[in-house]
Amino acid sequence: MLQKIRPYFQLREVFAGCITALIFYTEYLSLATSISLNLPTLGDSRFGMYMVMGAVFLSCICSLFTARPLLIGPRIASTTIVIFGMQVAAAQATQPHAMISVLVCAVFVIVLTACATQLLGLNRNIRLFIARSPIALRKGFMCATATAIAVSAVTSMQPCLQADSLATLIVVSAGIGAAGCWAWYCKGIASVSKLSNLSALSMLVGVIAASGAYFMLFGVAGHNSSGKDQCGFLSHSNDSDFASANFFAQTLSLESATLALESLPLWVWPVLCLVGLLAGLVMLLESLTTLGEHQFGVAPGEWSTYIKLSVIVNLLCAPLSMGCSSFSASRTTALIDARGQSNVAVVWHGIALAALLAGLDSIVGKLPQLAICVTLFLIAIQMLDNEMSNTVLAGGFAKNADTQSIKTTLGFIGMVALSVVAGLLLESQGLAFSGGAMVALVIALAVVSVRAIRNSA
Repeated sequence: MLQKIRPYFQLREVFAGCITALIFYTEYLSLATSISLNLPTLGDSRFGMYMVMGAVFLSCICSLFTARPLLIGPRIASTTIVIFGMQVAAAQATQPHAMISVLVCAVFVIVLTACATQLLGLNRNIRLFIARSPIALRKGFMCATATAIAVSAVTSMQPCLQADSLATLIVVSAGIGAAGCWAWYCKGIASVSKLSNLSALSMLVGVIAASGAYFMLFGVAGHNSSGKDQCGFLSHSNDSDFASANFFAQTLSLESATLALESLPLWVWPVLCLVGLLAGLVMLLESLTTLGEHQFGVAPGEWSTYIKLSVIVNLLCAPLSMGCSSFSASRTTALIDARGQSNVAVVWHGIALAALLAGLDSIVGKLPQLAICVTLFLIAIQMLDNEMSNTVLAGGFAKNADTQSIKTTLGFIGMVALSVVAGLLLESQGLAFSGGAMVALVIALAVVSVRAIRNSA
């Protein structure tokens, strides 16, 4: 018995799980804020934090059934698509008092469709087709999503800009600048110290710097009450516990489902299924590209097991997180860099997050909203990796560029441009800019599929 328990208390695995929990805590917080802001009457970010952290914790516990240290949880791209579906449902609801019921049922339809779509990955041919999709499509959608995240951050800054534009820009610049300097310093000493691994803490450093600058400028400088109301903190009330109980009571209620069916036109449900299809494809793409990373050591024959695990995790966590989960290459890389070598590190990641949530619950609500804007900017910046800038974007402009490189670059630029145009059109109709990335993905997938059919014929 002692030999079975001992691996769970190896210092190396405990450290890897705890340090990555600290690293990605702010990223989970930004996801929680995005979800909370799209739940009418439940805009308290502490409520969203309970949902996202609970989903990550359950995902980490489910990793006990795997052998590799792969982190799975809510991702920004799939969450963006789910939020878009929620906004479509909310815009078409005919009964305002049934809004929460509408959103809950909309998420259930999206997630169930996404899970069914993920099961397509059990087919070897489909799995290989998605995993080997054109790099212009994959990187273009990633850049489009990063653009949507940056735009949502700017939108969230608007109340603060109205209160004091100069102070707002100083706070955001301080956060982004501190994060960049921290990452540069850690990577600069990589040849002489193992502290280079701490560069992943740059997001946390950015939040701390932005919060400090906020309290100095907006607190010490003493804005009037209207300015504080415009540019305040994440938590606006102390009713999170009541909101949680009320929300989950409606989630599990048959009356809630009936209200949603009566409040939404019939044509909305097929649209939500389409949104779920797109979310499932994105999640499958994210998971397969993660499983395909050679350094993670997952054999192609094991991919089906992990896809099944992803489906189970989503079915368990969707009612809790109002979003979808998939495997993450960046989070897994950070876990391995921190010397995590087994799924024990993943379990400790979940335990550490639960401890952070319990210990920092009262502090999270006191963080300025601008700190979350900084995390959104940093997430968007991190999504623009070296392969995207050096190979996909710059490859077509090189002097010795071949035809394929030029096509890849043009396809990438077209994907991003399409996202921006589609996002602006959706925004003009009262929907979020984040929908642009989803529309771009629809058209790009259609083009790729048609080309694949023609080539096979």
